Amino acid sequence: MQPKLLVGNGRLVASLRSANPEAYQAFLQANYFLGRGQSKEDLGKALTYTDKVIELDKTYAPAWALRASVQNKMAEVGLIDVTGGFRRARNDAERAIALDPNSASGYLALATFRRKIVDSECAYQSLETPYVSLNVNFDRSTLLHLR
Repeated sequence: MQPKLLVGNGRLVASLRSANPEAYQAFLQANYFLGRGQSKEDLGKALTYTDKVIELDKTYAPAWALRASVQNKMAEVGLIDVTGGFRRARNDAERAIALDPNSASGYLALATFRRKIVDSECAYQSLETPYVSLNVNFDRSTLLHLR
């Protein structure tokens, strides 16, 4: 018997791992380079790895959310066109949420986009969803900088 983690409405919680081991390895590498800093080289590698993950597993919501975060950061620090970068980040965040409505990282990427383009209150509202509050991997302390 295999235990299953369910959210309040009885739906299964999406796995943090891709079913494709090569995609998951690329996801970990993308996460590593995003965490290293804001250099053109590190963020470029993070974007390349997220593109690879999505190529290997188009249904892996965390990869879409991670790519949104990378593009948000690249636009924020001026490494890519601001308008196009934030637009692509928004599209990727929305894709992550469409694939997994419980995607805290998707909501956070969308809130980051909204904070930069719209306003902080709108960004905070993006995170006020029952799915985020139920996501065991979501750290609510990340909301503090939005208010």
